[in-house]
Amino acid sequence: MAAVSIDGADYVMRRPCNTGRIIVLSPDSWDDSYEDIVITGEGERTVEYVGTVVWFQPAEEME
Repeated sequence: MAAVSIDGADYVMRRPCNTGRIIVLSPDSWDDSYEDIVITGEGERTVEYVGTVVWFQPAEEME
């Protein structure tokens, strides 16, 4: 799991898969409303890997 900023926007936590020309950032969530973010070589997009997430806890488990 990685913390990633796309085009300087807020950070997302996703599981990255880099195939060389395409980067797929997949959510690791039980919520089906989150979708993969696919970044191709088309256009001028920047992807900044900020760090690695080593542990997280869903909010409903904190109650």
